[in-house]
Amino acid sequence: MEEEKEEKHQRLEEERRQEDEKKEERRRREDEERETRRQERELRKLEMEAKLMRQREAAEAAKREHELELARLAATNGSGRTAERVDRAKALKLPVFVDGKDDLDAYLQRFERFAHTAEWHKTGWASKLSALLSGRALEVYLRLSEEAARDYVKVKIALMKRYDLTEDGYRRKFRASKREVDESPDQFIVRLDRYLLRWLELSDTEQTFEGLKDLIAELQRAKRASEAPWVRKIGNPSS
Repeated sequence: MEEEKEEKHQRLEEERRQEDEKKEERRRREDEERETRRQERELRKLEMEAKLMRQREAAEAAKREHELELARLAATNGSGRTAERVDRAKALKLPVFVDGKDDLDAYLQRFERFAHTAEWHKTGWASKLSALLSGRALEVYLRLSEEAARDYVKVKIALMKRYDLTEDGYRRKFRASKREVDESPDQFIVRLDRYLLRWLELSDTEQTFEGLKDLIAELQRAKRASEAPWVRKIGNPSS
């Protein structure tokens, strides 16, 4: 009995020792996982800071280029009208477009209204817009040819394609959008409404019930037409 008691005691001790080792191993893994997550957060923070730094540097460089161009315009054209426009362009400032934060479509609309108000000549719109771009938008501009970079319409089209601001892009946004975490129901409805209106505008659809009905009917016809070969193949195995 004494031996059995001793053996039982040893088994219990061994089980407790193994349990303690397991607990220690779990604590060690949890500590390692916490440290890994902390390092990942630090890495993401550093990457975000580096990205913001690059965007800030690009924006400052574009701003300096814009100011140099204004100075050249003032120096090469001595008319009072041009000087007045340059002064007004200096006095009225637009915020720089921040890639990943600002909505490009809304920014371009604001830029165009501002340009009309400031009475800028349209031949200079492209260069003035380039001074306000950053991130992917600035990359798009820099990849254009010299001729295209001076044409505001071509610059705008290139930017809208890069940011998927096309008829198909807004159609996809409208159909696939879901309410975001920090978005209220009213804000979500307003965003959907804006996507729908831009979809109608870019498709040259009349903004009426009949126009919307025709657009949806046309989409359904196109969908059926694209599915027709597959339907025929399924219906006729020998085809």
